[in-house]
Amino acid sequence: MAGKNSGSKKRQGGAAKGQPSWTPYLVAIGVAVLALAVYSLMNPMPAEDRQQRSPKASGQSVAQLEAQMRQLATSLGAVGKQGEGTQSKVFKQIQAMADAAQDTLTRSEAAGSDEERRAILEAGLAAKAEWLSLMTGQTDRLHAEEEEEQKERDPLKPSASSDVASLTDSSFAGYIQKNRYAMVEFYAPWCGHCKKLAPDYAKCAAEFKGRAGFAVVDATVETQVARIFGVGGYPTLKWFVRGRPIEYNGPRLAEKISSWVEERLKPAYSEVEASDDWSEALEVAGGLTAICAGSGPQSSELLKTFEAAAEHLRGKKLLFLWTASEAEGAIVLHKLGSEPESCAAAAGACKTAEDYIAWLIKAWG
Repeated sequence: MAGKNSGSKKRQGGAAKGQPSWTPYLVAIGVAVLALAVYSLMNPMPAEDRQQRSPKASGQSVAQLEAQMRQLATSLGAVGKQGEGTQSKVFKQIQAMADAAQDTLTRSEAAGSDEERRAILEAGLAAKAEWLSLMTGQTDRLHAEEEEEQKERDPLKPSASSDVASLTDSSFAGYIQKNRYAMVEFYAPWCGHCKKLAPDYAKCAAEFKGRAGFAVVDATVETQVARIFGVGGYPTLKWFVRGRPIEYNGPRLAEKISSWVEERLKPAYSEVEASDDWSEALEVAGGLTAICAGSGPQSSELLKTFEAAAEHLRGKKLLFLWTASEAEGAIVLHKLGSEPESCAAAAGACKTAEDYIAWLIKAWG
């Protein structure tokens, strides 16, 4: 079985043998389209209009028209040469456009008068609108073919229009930084459970669009980020709050994931008025064993640390209460029958969220 899975990974890791990559073609078309679009903006008048107006109606001299055509021929020719030795229709079409532009220049140079040269150049430049339309159509067709081939190679990778983002080693950190809340699925293209989860996951992504990010990572390709987060099986789902991961171990069904995320979007702590004595609150709060009380400015790093600790210990018999204050902040643990404890007073005073979480777990336990 292991050998079978290993082979599947290899096949799914890249394009299947014999499958073309459309990227060079799309790049070539992009350059050609850009050149055509630029010269369309420089001389946008339709051919019919130019024929009905005076020779000076375009507002450009014969020399300017000739310079446009020469630059167009050069740009298209440079792109067309990239396809030399290939059977690509795309490159052949671009080279044909370059040849047509060069032919226009040749005929213009052989003309007997400026009026004749102008007519030849304007007619030649008018063809670029048709060329632009042709190249745009080629781009759309190749994009569609590339997306179809991508689905065959990696059926779990979301399309560009999906509400699910596809992350790489290089884009992961930026996405997590941009999204305060995000669910990330680490998958393998050959994984049957991942394929079964895909429609439910996409449904949740659509439901929480604008409230929480939903993304996927092909862990067989993006190995660095998978290693950082200790991914050992597929699918692995992790919920990120301000960049801190929390494992999702619930059922892999849309309604279960949805209800779990909905709860996680609620604050893990409550904001309350200041108090000097939390013992009474502990006595009346059934089942609670401790209160973690924090205070400080709302824009402070301490609040982010407090929030991270509350999120990490969400669902435990530990109540997190925050009081907004302009004074210097503090996080204090109150337990029944014990004196209040502060991490700052403990050995190795807390400096990071990890320090506070480790201290809380030890002091509370």
